[in-house]
Amino acid sequence: MLCVGGDGNAPKTSRIQRFRVRSSSKSCPLPARFVKAGVLVRSYDQNGDGLLQQSEFAPTEELRTRLENLFSQQREEERVARMEERQRQMDDKMRPDAGAVEVSPGDVNDGPATTADKALSALPYVLPLADGVVFAAHLFGAFPEQTAWAQPLAAVLLALRSVPFATLVGFFSLSVGSSNPQINKLVRFNMQQAINLDIALILPGVVGAITGAVLGSDASKLAPLANAGSDVVFVALLAAVAYSVGTSATGSFPNKLPLLGRLNRENPDNQEGGEQ
Repeated sequence: MLCVGGDGNAPKTSRIQRFRVRSSSKSCPLPARFVKAGVLVRSYDQNGDGLLQQSEFAPTEELRTRLENLFSQQREEERVARMEERQRQMDDKMRPDAGAVEVSPGDVNDGPATTADKALSALPYVLPLADGVVFAAHLFGAFPEQTAWAQPLAAVLLALRSVPFATLVGFFSLSVGSSNPQINKLVRFNMQQAINLDIALILPGVVGAITGAVLGSDASKLAPLANAGSDVVFVALLAAVAYSVGTSATGSFPNKLPLLGRLNRENPDNQEGGEQ
């Protein structure tokens, strides 16, 4: 869009009209100094003809004072505008949902689990089994015939555990996957539950390490108690995994494990309670 330029041969009234048009136009604004001059002229234009008559001229001192007032008013308006903009930016940063990624309802996979989803729900439990197989050493040694069927699986888990950072990578992968709304809700639930089981295994490991460090050579006297504790931990782990996999195979949420089910953020019971 072309701006309306000045024309020295045009009548004065025509030039005043073009000044008013350009001063109010956003697409072709006048320089600020011209706008200020126009505002000052209009403030003294008593008869509204767009021209200053000799009788309308103000004394120099009054003219200077009014011009300074106009400049001060504009600076104050600019300062207030900057403060409001800065406050708005701070409010945006302080909002609880600042930086959150908006997910449309169509992207959240909360529908019924398919056969593939039910099968995928069992895979996350490889992580706690790989970390918990060390607690099965006494059981496999004391009952070799009864546990012969599980020894190949134990060998696979031990081999996986021996890979550097394998369980650590698996832990973070499940953590990221459990936050992906495009993955079916049942799979997300089991990912989170496998993470909680893996974290729960830290406690008996820490207790055993501290006990061994405190007792030193006398720790061997508590070997029967340590073996019994390891057996209980591994059997409880197997029971939790079997329950979770079996329940997920029916398409239901395995959310009845003591404490662990309540800690799971994908627990539908927790979400229903929050909605109420």
